[in-house]
Amino acid sequence: MGLAPLSHCAHTAGMTKHIAVLGAGFGGMEFCTLLAESVPGEARITLIDSADSFVFGYSKLDVMFGRATPDAVRLPYAEFVKPGVDFVHDRVVAIDPARRTVSTTSTTFDADVLVVALGADYDLAATPGLTPDDEFYAVAGAARMRDRIAQFSAGSAVIGVCGAPFKCPPARAERVRAAPPRRPRPAGRPRRLPDHAGDALQDAGTALARHLGRSPRGVRRARHPLPA
Repeated sequence: MGLAPLSHCAHTAGMTKHIAVLGAGFGGMEFCTLLAESVPGEARITLIDSADSFVFGYSKLDVMFGRATPDAVRLPYAEFVKPGVDFVHDRVVAIDPARRTVSTTSTTFDADVLVVALGADYDLAATPGLTPDDEFYAVAGAARMRDRIAQFSAGSAVIGVCGAPFKCPPARAERVRAAPPRRPRPAGRPRRLPDHAGDALQDAGTALARHLGRSPRGVRRARHPLPA
């Protein structure tokens, strides 16, 4: 995605276009940020998401292990959405690509350009026996898992991948590395994230820095130590 395509999306033959972006995850927010910065004032941008806040994936580990509450890890969109971007807290229920319209639970939006970045949803029914209590990718799932982990004192825990593709491949390793150790570790040996998780943290931090209007220079590819 370069600046030329973005300019074409926003401004053609002197006409300001309405661009509706569906989904305010990393893809949707990054697109809005690039568009707002590359053609300021030349496009009317609407960002629609069913959630009112963004949550980093690795923050859910803190929720799951009781180091943070769900409210503490939420970043309200209203506080860092870019100027020129109208954030709409609503749920998308229908998309008409031919007419370039999108319907939400409360209204319908007409757009010149539709950008669909809604991400993936869970198909729990595809795996017999799997319930919402068995996943930790959602904030609510991490909170439910926190209560189950608090009651777990001994035995084996299985982290399963039910099929491909699946969301956030590094999450499995991060989950294992973030778990409290079964035995005390020697002093001076902090637990660290694997290299691929460090790369993901750097990318996530750089993206958030852009959305918050801050320089990403302070975001380093560090193998961050995790608290015990």
